[in-house]
Amino acid sequence: MTERIEVHNVFKKYGKKVALSGVSLSFERGKIYGVFGPNGMGKTTLLKVIAGILRPTTGSVLLKNGENVLDRRMFISYSPEDGGLYENMRVKDFLDFVSHIFYSWSKERESQLVELLDIPLEERIDRLSRGYKARLRVLAALSKKAMFYLLDEPFSGIDPTSRHRIKNAISEYLKEGAALIITSHLIGEIESLFDFVYFIDRGEIVLSGDAEELRKQYGTSIEGIYINTFR
Repeated sequence: MTERIEVHNVFKKYGKKVALSGVSLSFERGKIYGVFGPNGMGKTTLLKVIAGILRPTTGSVLLKNGENVLDRRMFISYSPEDGGLYENMRVKDFLDFVSHIFYSWSKERESQLVELLDIPLEERIDRLSRGYKARLRVLAALSKKAMFYLLDEPFSGIDPTSRHRIKNAISEYLKEGAALIITSHLIGEIESLFDFVYFIDRGEIVLSGDAEELRKQYGTSIEGIYINTFR
């Protein structure tokens, strides 16, 4: 059976604040998923819980291969929206450093992505633009061999050229049978990527479905559905 992530009735609370409220969803390999919602609605918390960075207050997250439960941390690669880079390093030194930390790192993938994303290897990271830092985070996530790639807001606040290059890199990795789970509140020019979408509002899944079926059902684009849902 296809490897999949199953999220069962997950709540995440920070004191009295409820970040996730009974979230249940699933992800299968070979598809690209969009998790959409305005800022502060629980998207980042959801990815961190799935990746094992945060523990749910209640509920469970399982990576299953048939009836066997796998250690999901070994099969998931996570890219944060911000941070995760060593600003005082040159890009090539950063990549050399992280390649020795992660046993699943592929130098072949790294080389392909350096070219595809047009990464300036000799530049210091603190001198990179926001768009190039976003490209570097995506490169670091996709250079690991994983079943599931979690990309948190990879298109947020970056230039059109960077969005285009990141979109192309993401499309390439679907061919290898992985799943990509991407959070965003910017949908328009990237909605063609997605096979299945979840809309999250105040920590709850308020709408979900196959992207093409939703377009037919609502008679508009995923972006149009998003606007109508969150206006």
